[in-house]
Amino acid sequence: MSFNLVAPFMVQTVMGYGPQGFGAVALVLGAVYFGGVFSNRLLARSITTARKFALASALALVAAVIQVTLAIGFDLRLWALVLPFACVVFFSDVMYPNLMALGVSAFPHLAGLASSLLGFSLMLISAGVMGISSLLDVHSLIPFAWLTLALMGAVFALVRFIRP
Repeated sequence: MSFNLVAPFMVQTVMGYGPQGFGAVALVLGAVYFGGVFSNRLLARSITTARKFALASALALVAAVIQVTLAIGFDLRLWALVLPFACVVFFSDVMYPNLMALGVSAFPHLAGLASSLLGFSLMLISAGVMGISSLLDVHSLIPFAWLTLALMGAVFALVRFIRP
């Protein structure tokens, strides 16, 4: 969601790619999103949910570190924004359906309530992140890259402390 707030200004206004350029980026990231969620169907059943979380959170963190490195080294290059962030999106979306399933399965007798509370919590956190994102300087990739790293670092830490 942070990307959807910051990237249109960064890609269209600052980088000068126009609406079609941003539309192409959004389309690619949408396909990556679908691929991450769909990959759960393709992963072997022998891979536990805990293992999926551990691996996906570690790889998303590595992608965020790469994005910070590229942002510092190359700043406003479209590929420096999209390539590492696509990896973050993919691995985040490997985790998301598993998170929802675990949240609901913890309270099977209250599945509707559990689902709505989990959805509400995620939206509340997203609102806070969007508030922070709205303060980012879009004339540089560096602030967005640092925010992505902070978020993926938090996800990585939570996965390590709260084992599914």
